[in-house]
Amino acid sequence: MKKNALQTERLLLTPIEPGDVPFLLALLREEAVRKYLCDDQIIEQDAVRGFVEQSQALFSTEAGIGLWLLRSLPVQEPVGLCGFLQGDDLEILYVVGSAYTGRGLATEASRAVLERFQNNGQTADILAVIDRPNLSSHFVARKLGAEQIGTRANPTTGEEMSVYRIPPHSP
Repeated sequence: MKKNALQTERLLLTPIEPGDVPFLLALLREEAVRKYLCDDQIIEQDAVRGFVEQSQALFSTEAGIGLWLLRSLPVQEPVGLCGFLQGDDLEILYVVGSAYTGRGLATEASRAVLERFQNNGQTADILAVIDRPNLSSHFVARKLGAEQIGTRANPTTGEEMSVYRIPPHSP
């Protein structure tokens, strides 16, 4: 198994790499994904390459975290993306393609990356920042043991977003 790879009952999670850009671009352009994750903007290939570079930089830190590509088992078909983004706060991100929603894959992957984070000795709180109408993501956050701690404005749209905190002991 690749360095930093994780495996759950139904998923293989591997750190995103440049060869994953075509799948990631298609995923982030899916209407249901784009609506919430990309503020309904068509994301460009250079931006996706930037996500890959940022993720690779995060994996090189002591925390050993970043963004993982989700592959279904046993066929290893790419189905989504999960992991962490570092800005002012450490945020968890989880998304599966619309053909794979409603199966618990985002929750399963999120639990695996949170466990990795904690097993690497990290104790910081993790945030989940979710568009208010994105009910599926709110559901996943609550399943991860997150508690809503407030709201913030989406910097692109100005719409209100819910902010959840995932305590270090979750899930």
